[in-house]
Amino acid sequence: MHQEYQGLVREVRNDVCHFAEVTIKHSFTSSVSILNSIPDEVIESKYEVNCKTMPAWVECAMNSITKTLSKMHISGKFELVKLRGSLVDTTEEDINLACTRALESLHNHIR
Repeated sequence: MHQEYQGLVREVRNDVCHFAEVTIKHSFTSSVSILNSIPDEVIESKYEVNCKTMPAWVECAMNSITKTLSKMHISGKFELVKLRGSLVDTTEEDINLACTRALESLHNHIR
C-alpha cells in the first residue's frame, strides 16, 4: 500500500508571488530508497517540470528529500512523482520547503 503526500509553498516575498508544489509517494519497506518517478511527459501549462525541463529543480528536490529524511528517521520507498513551480519566480528555497512540508505531512500521518 502506498500514500501520496503533497507539500505546497505559496507566499509573497518582496512583492513577488512564489510557489512550489511537490508530491511524494511513500510505500512502507524496511529500508530507505528515494526515486525520481516524475513522468517524462509533464503538463507545462500546469507548471509541471521534470528532469528534462528543469533538472536543477529535480536535483534540488531529491537532495531536500534525502536531507529531510535523514533527520526524520523514516524508512520506506519514497518517490518524487510531481514537481510544479513558476519558471520565473520559484526558487530552490521554495522547493526545499515544499519537500519538507510533504514529508512532515507523512511523518504526522504515520505517528
